[in-house]
Amino acid sequence: MNSIKKKILSITLILLLVSLSVVSIVFATLSLNGTLNTIQTIMGETAKTAAKAVDNRILSARNVVQELGTINRLGDAEASFENKRKILDSKTEKFNLVDLTVTDLNGNSLENVDYSEKNYFQKALRGETFVAAPETDSAGNVTMHVAAPLWKDGLYDTEIVGTVIATLPGTFLSDITNKIQVGETGQCYLIDNQGTSIADNDFEAVKSQSNSIKNADKDKALKELAELEQKALKGDSCFGSMKFGGVEKLVFLTPVSDSDGWVLGVTVEKKEFMKIIYEQIIVCIGISVVALAVAAVMMISFATKLVKPIKEIEGAVYEVSQGNFEVDIHYHSNDEIGKMADSMRNMLSSTREIISDTSSALEQMAKGNFDLHLEVEYVGIYKKIEKSMIDIIGSLSQTLGNIKVSAEQVNLGAEQVSSGSQSLAQGSVEQASSIEELAASINLISDQIKDNADNANRANEQSAKVEEELEHSNVQMNRMMTAMGDISEKSTEISKIIKAIEDIAFQTNILALNAAVEAARAGSAGKGFAVVADEVRNLAGKSAEAAKDTTSLIEDTVRAVEEGTNIAVETAEAIRTVVQNTEQVVKAITEIAKASAEQAASIGQVTIGLDQISAVVQSNSATAEESAAASEELSGQSNILNDEVGKFRLKNS
Repeated sequence: MNSIKKKILSITLILLLVSLSVVSIVFATLSLNGTLNTIQTIMGETAKTAAKAVDNRILSARNVVQELGTINRLGDAEASFENKRKILDSKTEKFNLVDLTVTDLNGNSLENVDYSEKNYFQKALRGETFVAAPETDSAGNVTMHVAAPLWKDGLYDTEIVGTVIATLPGTFLSDITNKIQVGETGQCYLIDNQGTSIADNDFEAVKSQSNSIKNADKDKALKELAELEQKALKGDSCFGSMKFGGVEKLVFLTPVSDSDGWVLGVTVEKKEFMKIIYEQIIVCIGISVVALAVAAVMMISFATKLVKPIKEIEGAVYEVSQGNFEVDIHYHSNDEIGKMADSMRNMLSSTREIISDTSSALEQMAKGNFDLHLEVEYVGIYKKIEKSMIDIIGSLSQTLGNIKVSAEQVNLGAEQVSSGSQSLAQGSVEQASSIEELAASINLISDQIKDNADNANRANEQSAKVEEELEHSNVQMNRMMTAMGDISEKSTEISKIIKAIEDIAFQTNILALNAAVEAARAGSAGKGFAVVADEVRNLAGKSAEAAKDTTSLIEDTVRAVEEGTNIAVETAEAIRTVVQNTEQVVKAITEIAKASAEQAASIGQVTIGLDQISAVVQSNSATAEESAAASEELSGQSNILNDEVGKFRLKNS
């Protein structure tokens, strides 16, 4: 759906359709709900009125039978059967009863009929006037009974001596409900507290004791009615719909207050009341369809008129998008589309003028004329084009002017460069000759420095060997110093041993003296012992002398060792000093060798640099000659460039 016309028609028709549908649905819903509410109200009032009428009839029957219970002769045991029967027959005729009888407390009537098992008899015996639901006997006759207490001596609410039982025709309740009608198809019916039909237009339902609640298990069509009746039997009035005999009906159910849980129902065919509403809904839908058709015709006409100028403008815009601004828009109006057409025409006109002016300016610039002035007023975004054109004209004029000035300066500079290049070439030749002589001198110095470096390296190697020998001598001297120390320590220990020997000799001498004294005391017996003591004393004396001699020798040896140790220490100190001085000499020689190597390397770098300078000087000489030739060529080209720039007519700033 690419057409605006189709979009407008589709959206409008959809909105109309939705709106009319919503209105129709709301109208139908409100009408249906309103009608249903009205029907519910009418049926509710009717049902409540009917229930009240049933209440009144039941109350009237109860009052009659209750009044009969206060007749003294009916409760008098001494009264004869004939007398009681006469009273009962007169009352039966008076109140149009089927039968009327009294019973004793055991439930036996005047006709010897046993009522003791009947619910209404038991209720009456407890002092309650009770109206029983209709019942069908074995012969198919339908009757209903009203029972009341029979009071002693006719005094109400004293002692019960029996009951009064009135038999009413089975149509008693149906006669009431048949008189109640809602519309042409409305009906009224009664059910007892078990859901059994006790009054109905179709009396066969009463005879057969029809029960929708029980029958709903077999007939699913009765399910809705059964649910409503169950709700009503709980004491609530309720309204709903059901299908009965293929006909959809509305039903309103309300409890009958003065009864044994009875419920009165009023039904009416739904179509009877809804027919007018359905017709109104159909009319509303028809009007909506007609309105939709008329609106569609009007919208088609409106959309056609609306889209026509839009199509014209769309065609013009398409031509513009293709680069064609020579288009006209003929639509005129005071509405928004007319204003858009006017704006489009103004845009096309101004754009054509701007394009024409820009094209003319570009043509003049292509011819070399930059002395231009834009004639058209540029508006909006076109001001950027105007600014760009002015900037281009000014920039190109300035650039070309600068090129012209630069060409003249280049020409002048080229002549100067040519002259300088020739002078540079001559100087470069002279520099090359001088550098060759300098390179020869540097090479000689380099050879001498290399010889010095070699000699320094050899001296460094010899110094290193001397340093190693001195280090070895220092180590040996240290070992000798250690040995001398050990000898000194051992001599000290020998002195201690000699001291111990002297002590032993001294003690031995004393011991020998003591032995001699003891031998003298012993007399002749101790002569032998005295000889031994003398020998021991002699031996002790010799040991003491030997110890003195040894001590003298060891002391001389210790003094010699100490003197040797002092000499060794002084020698070691001298060697250490020599080693330190040798290390300094070696270090100095190493530095000399290192410096000589660095000087040799530097001289090598200088030699390489001189070679490079020589090559550069020679290259500069050749380049200078080439530059001189190029400068002459550049001067010629600058003259040509100046001639070309002179062809442009520039804008004066």
